[in-house]
Amino acid sequence: MKRIALFLTVILLTGSTNHILHAETTKVSTLQYAGSFGSLIQTYGESVFDAILEQSFDKKTLLKIEPFKPKKDIENAIIDQIKNELNDYNLSFGDLFIGKFITDNKKIVAFVLIYGTLKPTIRYYHMK
Repeated sequence: MKRIALFLTVILLTGSTNHILHAETTKVSTLQYAGSFGSLIQTYGESVFDAILEQSFDKKTLLKIEPFKPKKDIENAIIDQIKNELNDYNLSFGDLFIGKFITDNKKIVAFVLIYGTLKPTIRYYHMK
């Protein structure tokens, strides 16, 4: 009986240790790659975000989306998180990433578009 208890304890500890080690090394990303929009940037310039929204959503959904400007301290934390996550990607001109955040009890979507110098340009939207 003691052998069975010892065997089960060893299996439990091994499984728990493996799960804990894996949880610490697994990186959860909030950014999702949405595609390359380089041709839209060349066509629409600064208004490319409006063009992306119009192509991505129907008119009924567009009425529920409005531009959002987070508070400076919240925005700095979001920008730091986005920059850290972008380091994992091989960026190219026109890449679009979408990140979802909750701030001030509002669902915020950040559109992160990679422009000319591969520096991210970010626009925030509140999804009602």
